[in-house]
Amino acid sequence: MFAPGDFVTLNGRLGVVVPMPVQPGADLDDHAAVWFGDTEQGRPEIWTVPAEYLCAGPLPIVQH
Repeated sequence: MFAPGDFVTLNGRLGVVVPMPVQPGADLDDHAAVWFGDTEQGRPEIWTVPAEYLCAGPLPIVQH
């Protein structure tokens, strides 16, 4: 399973795993919340994706 901060890919798109938002009544134990860099009306658009669909992403280049 992936943890917040992990980079992942889905269908060639790079994303980062974020903390799972609270979804009352949803069974999301086998899912990860992923941000692919998209926003909707200035707010980050987070997707919940079955973890089995995700692949580990590349290691980031860290710069300061």
